Amino acid sequence: MKLTGTVCRIAFLILLCITQTVSYSQDCQCAQSDPKQIRALINSKDSVSIFGEISRLQKTGNRACAVEALILEATYCISQKKLPRALELIQALEKKTKETECKDYTLARYYLTYAHYCKVAQDYENLSKNAFGALQSAETIKDPKLQLKAITFIVFLFTRQDQEEKNWEYVKKAEAITLKNNDENSTAEWYNWLAFEYERKYTLTERITLMDTSIAYANIAKAAAFKQQDFEEITRVYRVYEANAYHRGHLNDAVTYIDSAIYFFRKIPGLTNPASLYFSKAWDYMDLKQFKEAERWQDTALYYAETIEGRTPATLSMLGEAVKLYEASGNLPKALSTFKKFEHIKDSVFTMQRLEKINELEQQYNKAKNEKTIRELAQQKRIYLLLALTGLLALTGLVFLSGSNP
Repeated sequence: MKLTGTVCRIAFLILLCITQTVSYSQDCQCAQSDPKQIRALINSKDSVSIFGEISRLQKTGNRACAVEALILEATYCISQKKLPRALELIQALEKKTKETECKDYTLARYYLTYAHYCKVAQDYENLSKNAFGALQSAETIKDPKLQLKAITFIVFLFTRQDQEEKNWEYVKKAEAITLKNNDENSTAEWYNWLAFEYERKYTLTERITLMDTSIAYANIAKAAAFKQQDFEEITRVYRVYEANAYHRGHLNDAVTYIDSAIYFFRKIPGLTNPASLYFSKAWDYMDLKQFKEAERWQDTALYYAETIEGRTPATLSMLGEAVKLYEASGNLPKALSTFKKFEHIKDSVFTMQRLEKINELEQQYNKAKNEKTIRELAQQKRIYLLLALTGLLALTGLVFLSGSNP
């Protein structure tokens, strides 16, 4: 009987180790924090409400909520471009990753927050490092939401650096995750993202089936967004519809859709930069040969881009397209002045040295991913051996008991 008890204890310990190896505790997440509410607070730019929420999370006494409070304050500072303070909070968050029992989960959140900071600060070398770090950490803990967020930063990075040929691998990875996602709160956001990426892929290949898929995903996003009255995602849905109509040559429909997008954009509390919407409207009128209207809306787009966005890759890209529009509409003086502005800020946005570093960091991630696969296979082998050993010990115990009974 003593041997049988020992066998059972050994079997229990082995199974416990296996369980701990393949899962992580839900205690790593703050149950008192609502992601949808957090996003609404950030968009509202209501500092009183935001810091009230930060204080509430801190007072819970929960470590996960304390981490959430740090991330919320850092995200708010990033949105307000208070970058020195944001960096201080990110450094404090890094210390938390060394103190918490939920190291991998907190590390993934740290990488994502730092990536967000780097995106706004236009620090593409560190954006690459943190985006790939976030993806690796999120894959380790098998968290689909964090994986999706990390992928969006990676795709953004390659798009901004004119390396869109690298995006599709990550888009398909995100698509596989999204199709398995059952979270209603994030359905509109991720299906809209996929719709945009399929539309972007169409612009590179002109395969109309890509736009069919884009519309299918936008329709799923639309149903979810209207159900939740999420005006930000509704705006994005109509932007996808506008792009689809434009690519198919239905220009009057495109104008109607972009006007709908602008209408819903105005319902989003706190958001103030509709530059990309007016940019699309300008090109719709351009292709309709209504040049005065096209210039009017292009001027509006540049106004918002320059006064709110500042010197970013998005503004640079818009300036480059504006040169083409003004030239095509016959306004050569404006085309020339816009081109000079484009040239003036171009070198401050991007250098080849950054591109080389980004490629190097992607290679490091892929290498780490391969090494992780090898480790997982080795771990799986160990699990099978342990299970076999458990069975053998149990069998030995039974044989012993049967042999000891008369």
